[in-house]
Amino acid sequence: MLREEGLKDEQVYCVCRTSDVTRFMIGCDKCEEWYHGDCINVTETEANKIKKFFCQKCRLKEPSLEIKYKQKKPHHHNHTENKHHRDKDKKDREKKEKEKKDKERRDKERRDKEKHKQDKHSTSKSKSSSSHRCGECEACYQQDDCGRCENCKDMPKFGGPHKLRQKCKKRQCQNFVSIFLLIKTIMI
Repeated sequence: MLREEGLKDEQVYCVCRTSDVTRFMIGCDKCEEWYHGDCINVTETEANKIKKFFCQKCRLKEPSLEIKYKQKKPHHHNHTENKHHRDKDKKDREKKEKEKKDKERRDKERRDKEKHKQDKHSTSKSKSSSSHRCGECEACYQQDDCGRCENCKDMPKFGGPHKLRQKCKKRQCQNFVSIFLLIKTIMI
């Protein structure tokens, strides 16, 4: 029990077997040994809720021993406090309902905006003569811009000034020119 022979008069405590009494300690109600809270993982706040504490050693020797906690005191409200809580609860519910409605409104606006954008985008393609594609060549099925051709370098998403306003060269229909020339030839 003694750490050194020179400390015969000093009492040691806890599982760490030191004489340090400056830290928070809790005592076992069975063996009356004192333990540092940090050595046995019991905080001072937790200890304030304990009515009877039994150390690990005593609980192993006698399994019927269990740490007993204090009963929570019932919280009594008077009538005005209950009314205050009801009012607060009502305000909280109203606030949540308002937030829910606001979120639904924003979601609807976003969906409407996206739908309008899609409608606008699809109608502009059908009116534009340059959006005609054969649908058969490899370029018609290409979905991503290459990012390396002169048209891509002009695009804002690749840091360009957007002056050319042309599709990526790898996405331009290869048969479009021949279709256009064929139609022009037939008309002449």
